[in-house]
Amino acid sequence: MKKVLLVSCILLRAALPAQAKAFLVPKENLLNKNSIAVYTPHVINPKYFSFEFGFLSKKSISSINYAYRAFAEAFIAEESYTTDTNLRAAALGFKGGVILPTQPWIPLNIQFGFGYAKTALHESPWFGRRDESKTIKDMFLVEAGLLYQYKDYFLRLIYQQNNLKFFTKKSFFSMGANF
Repeated sequence: MKKVLLVSCILLRAALPAQAKAFLVPKENLLNKNSIAVYTPHVINPKYFSFEFGFLSKKSISSINYAYRAFAEAFIAEESYTTDTNLRAAALGFKGGVILPTQPWIPLNIQFGFGYAKTALHESPWFGRRDESKTIKDMFLVEAGLLYQYKDYFLRLIYQQNNLKFFTKKSFFSMGANF
């Protein structure tokens, strides 16, 4: 029990900023521009792709001098349905959340988000007739992940949980830009 408590304290100390001015996150570790675009290619994520576009706002917790970013995005996503090769699931929606820097010397951020989308399970979900859809549902999603930043570009690993059975992919590798 003591070991678990000690490890927990060390992890909390590493994740939470100190109350000193010395913890200021360097500007190169934050996404400094106001727009963001994220692409999840199907080459890296078999049978799935998505594209997200949105904006960032600068936020901070002044009592502990901790700067972070909040975001809002519109997104599209498509996944091949696993039990029928002729069906695809598509989603059109929005996401919001926060991007939190971890340490001043590491360009690694933690991302938390939530979202909503209208989805369709269809042979041609983007251009097919609505009445030919197998199902049309609302999707609610929650996601958490890591974002590694290099200048204005980043790589992202996200774990996503949603309420639908036909969007089965949970983990995604994405790439993006801050402009």
